[in-house]
Amino acid sequence: MDEILKMIANAESIHYRGDLTHNKDGEDIDVITNHISDPKAGDLVAVNGKNFVNTYIYDGNKWINTETINKIAVNVVKRNGQIVPFNERKIINAIRKANASVAENDRMSENDINNIMIQVVNECSKATENIGVEDIQDMVETGIMKVGAFAVAKHYITYRYQHSQIRQKNTTDDKILSLVGLNNKEAKSENSNKNPIINSTQRDYMAGEISRDLTKRYLLPQIVLDAWSEGAIHFHDSDYFAQHSFNCFSGGTRFITDTGIREFRSFKDGEQVYVKDYLGVTRLAIVHTYGTQKFNKVTLRTPQMRRTVKVTPDHRWLLSNGMITTNLQVGDTLAPTIGDFGFTIDSIEEAKAFCIGFIIGDGTDRHHQYENYTVDSTFIRLCGDKTKYANIFTAAGYRISSVKGSQNDLYATMNYFALKQDFLNGHAWRYMNPKMKELVFKGYYAADGAVKTNRIATSDPRICEMIEEISGIAGYYISSKQTVIHDTNFKTGATLYYYHFITYSGKNCKWVVESIEPSDTGIAYCVNEPVTHTFTLEAGIVTGNCDLINLDDMLQNGTVITGTLIETPHSFSTACNITTQIIAQVASNQYGGQSISLTHLAPFVDVSRKKIRAEVIKEHNELGIALSSEEIEKITEMRLRIEVQKGVQTIQYQVVTLLTTNGQAPFITVFMYLNEARNEQEKKDLAMIIEETLKQRYQGVKNECGVWVTPAFPKLVYVLEENNITEDSPYWYLTELAAKCTAKRMVPDYVSEKKMLELKGDVYPPMGCRSFLTPDRFTETGVGNIANAGNYEEGKHKYYGRFNQGVVTINLPYIAMLSHRDMDKFWEIFDKYLDICHTALRCRHERLLGTPSDVAPILWQHGAIARLKKGETIDKLLYGGYSTISLGYAGLYECTLYMTGKSHTDPEGEPFAIQVMQHMNDKTAEWKKAENIDYSLYGTPMESTTQTFAKALKKFETVPGVNDHGYITNSYHCCVREHMDIFKKLHFESKFQEMSPGGAISYGEVPDMKDNIDAVLKVLQYIYDTIIYAELNTKSDYCQVCGYDGEIEIVKDDKGEFIWKCPNCGNTDQNKMNVARRTCGYIGTQFWNQGRTEEIKDRVLHL
Repeated sequence: MDEILKMIANAESIHYRGDLTHNKDGEDIDVITNHISDPKAGDLVAVNGKNFVNTYIYDGNKWINTETINKIAVNVVKRNGQIVPFNERKIINAIRKANASVAENDRMSENDINNIMIQVVNECSKATENIGVEDIQDMVETGIMKVGAFAVAKHYITYRYQHSQIRQKNTTDDKILSLVGLNNKEAKSENSNKNPIINSTQRDYMAGEISRDLTKRYLLPQIVLDAWSEGAIHFHDSDYFAQHSFNCFSGGTRFITDTGIREFRSFKDGEQVYVKDYLGVTRLAIVHTYGTQKFNKVTLRTPQMRRTVKVTPDHRWLLSNGMITTNLQVGDTLAPTIGDFGFTIDSIEEAKAFCIGFIIGDGTDRHHQYENYTVDSTFIRLCGDKTKYANIFTAAGYRISSVKGSQNDLYATMNYFALKQDFLNGHAWRYMNPKMKELVFKGYYAADGAVKTNRIATSDPRICEMIEEISGIAGYYISSKQTVIHDTNFKTGATLYYYHFITYSGKNCKWVVESIEPSDTGIAYCVNEPVTHTFTLEAGIVTGNCDLINLDDMLQNGTVITGTLIETPHSFSTACNITTQIIAQVASNQYGGQSISLTHLAPFVDVSRKKIRAEVIKEHNELGIALSSEEIEKITEMRLRIEVQKGVQTIQYQVVTLLTTNGQAPFITVFMYLNEARNEQEKKDLAMIIEETLKQRYQGVKNECGVWVTPAFPKLVYVLEENNITEDSPYWYLTELAAKCTAKRMVPDYVSEKKMLELKGDVYPPMGCRSFLTPDRFTETGVGNIANAGNYEEGKHKYYGRFNQGVVTINLPYIAMLSHRDMDKFWEIFDKYLDICHTALRCRHERLLGTPSDVAPILWQHGAIARLKKGETIDKLLYGGYSTISLGYAGLYECTLYMTGKSHTDPEGEPFAIQVMQHMNDKTAEWKKAENIDYSLYGTPMESTTQTFAKALKKFETVPGVNDHGYITNSYHCCVREHMDIFKKLHFESKFQEMSPGGAISYGEVPDMKDNIDAVLKVLQYIYDTIIYAELNTKSDYCQVCGYDGEIEIVKDDKGEFIWKCPNCGNTDQNKMNVARRTCGYIGTQFWNQGRTEEIKDRVLHL
């Protein structure tokens, strides 16, 4: 208290309890001192001087400076995601600045300014979580409007809008120029399979920068952007996210219906609803949805109100001059609702509806004590101008009589209490038609004593429900609602609810356009009102990724590439050639990985066999040479192997040398699964293709120096199965060849048929490096051939032709560090950011809704995914499990270490890690059940995101093992610095891989194994028995300066940055070396950012 009194001595003004303001002169000092000496808990006092403002709150025992409170309890989230302490001085300075910008007679007093500041501080002090800058500015704006300082408010709003535009200006110029100048380090190391120097990659990066910029400025909701900016989540592939629009509203737009003010998103597509047209007439209409669209935020004003609505840029507006426009401009005036909202009564039922509303609204019901009435009858008194409603009561069947001693007042007699209680308890208004609802509210409004002030009050929560649901359809907009606890002039402690209304007809609703600015994206909605084509919004505003290619279908039934019909091939080599064209086309029309199965090429081996056999016979017949059937078969098979060799070589070299419109070789996975063959001959032919594929990959491809090196693609996945896993199995020779190839070239990776059948029920490829489809759940439901695939087999589970809608990843250690090891707080924060991830995933889903098949014919019309009609949308493929959408996660190790002090491999840390995994699975299951979309949990590979997430952790206090490196651990993986053998590692990680149904892969870091193939085979047999999907990481490097083909080392240069260095000659020029490393799931050959490079350096061996 002494501190406050010292401040008072130097104060210009003192503001107390939000409504008492005193100057320091005269007796006011004594008055305020007395108040401060006898405070109540929660009292606030602001002491303001020329160069200072101090605010105090009384906690029931002592006065506390709110700056101290706010440093502990309230932080502010800036627009860039930075979290800073709350500072009330910034608030008052901003208000004073806006105040000083207007004419003196329009300015607020210092008392008004103090009052606004007190209100904002008070609201912020109640907050239980961080407050956004925009939220605080909204509070300030509301405060200015409440005191009637409209000129100041205008300047304040204009300032906000101008700075919003500045923040939303194009941000791509510098980044694009740095790309062209080859000095954008971030872009150069973003993707280890893209060369940022070449033109095609630069074009892709330039387009990507524009898409990323649009995504951040316009296409994502602020809550997602904030979480992304702070590093809590990652919104993947934003460089491919941008798309189209329609003539509609956002789902959060509120409009008037017969069931209250409703949001569009509360309606299903095709649902009927009653709306108000611009004539004030209630009409039946239909709500429609139009997929994900981009919106503009339009701000509108009347003398009493200010509202914003989100509409698509080409939305149709009805102007006050009667014109319809899609080119709305600032300053335009919208057409008002011109109905007078009067009412007519055409039946006894309608009269009764008006009367029941009047009875509920009247506060003068009493027992009648006059002659001719019993003591049990009750009545309401119609006095003054309310007597005009007597004829309505008569029409409803109620008895009207004069009031004794009054010339004008009348009594209407009825069983008041029963009528009122029955109506309210049964929510009877909900079962009335729109006109009856209007009449109930008109009766209620007519009866209330405060009608002349456009305010009504009630203490009955049932009446509150009724008012809020039916006032809009009657022509009244609730401008505000207040809850007041009365302790005087009313029974002590009673709660009164005050409703303030504005009628939205004629002069009250001349809405003028104040501003138009780009907003976010979401599902677009519109109302089809077929008579006037108008309806009324709230307040009376009138308006009018990854996939499995169905290669089998495309080869067997033909496809179309760039408008050219490609028919079923007549040889294996032609099938391989067409396959590479399909791969290139698909890669150019999506941003994720794709997978094909060699099984789909196997039938064409026999097509070539028959063709070659016929040629052999014809040639020898023409030469007059007789051959036995055995000789014919031998020559045929010899030539057939040559064709298979050439066909496989075509795929290998075309994939490696093709550059798609994405600026890289196609991200393609080739699946090798013998038991996928339809018959034994096809299985043998498939084995021939697999053998040749492994041989060619073992050999590698030549670099520009003519040296055989390891290519990144295609990625190979080999299925370990009963007929190739033991030495006595018929295809063991293929597994031996696969092991040799892995030891030299890091591929193939391995899928266990045994574990996949056990855990997923079917065996099918990953999409790209690791993303897995959820098991087919739609075939049993009888959905049928919704993709119109040419190779559809009724009753057979379908995987080829399905796809993933996209990924959003959560930074688990970031969530942990926000909790400061408070376990309850951890789960609370975890849920908050999982909800944000869900919102972000919804953005991905909604971005695809409404997409016409024409945007990527190879995918949607010609068989890679589906054979939809031209103009048909892909919407039906987004639901019911046909496609998936993935919640990614990263840093389970660091999260567990921070929260428990132990690694998740430790028995004390593992239960927490399992609980975290289960919680994410429970969330995706909850979303899936609610939306019929296959959300699934995905172990994110995090090529460059690992560094981004690690940087986000640097804002916290350094914790060894958690945020003291430039990277965090991929998904559930054991920390790369943690020593354990490969068998223990795969066994431990298998339980977490089971909990990642959306896809995950485990690996073992091994030394040069080219001379120890038996050990590799033992690991493969262990994989078969233990885990669905795993790989071995070896090294495959070459120095072009000295010819060294051992491991290129990672060292730090004199700037402290990690660089690659040949240990033989010291070469550090990345352009003169070939380095191949497993990023996680796929191989990278174009180097990595500093965080990932550090992670590669820190990897310990597991064998």
